[in-house]
Amino acid sequence: MKNVKENNRKIAYFMGYIHYHPGIDIDDGTVGGIYNRFEIFSKTPIIAEEYPEDDQYYFASLPNPEYGKKGKVTWNRDSKTLYWDTLNPYMEVYLRDVKYHEKWDWLMPVAKRIVEIMYDHDYNP
Repeated sequence: MKNVKENNRKIAYFMGYIHYHPGIDIDDGTVGGIYNRFEIFSKTPIIAEEYPEDDQYYFASLPNPEYGKKGKVTWNRDSKTLYWDTLNPYMEVYLRDVKYHEKWDWLMPVAKRIVEIMYDHDYNP
């Protein structure tokens, strides 16, 4: 299992998710209040707030898809927790619980990126 997680991390980095946090607690329930811990990969910096007495980490800021553009930073510092439904519009920015090792639809964008890189470098077998 250790190799699977390590390989998934490498693929996520290859796909441009350069920031990583080993465990963010996200409300994963439709009713609310059901928190699960997920590995998070991000294209923007991850700002997590730690609660050591409970061994929990929560998002301290919502992601900003514009991060990296001039003058654009992370935002909504007042949000202490982040519901997964709120995070869904930012799927291009954040990934949770990566499944490159078991899901074809996760792996196909990786294959597409490899082909694009090959064509960009005029690769001819």
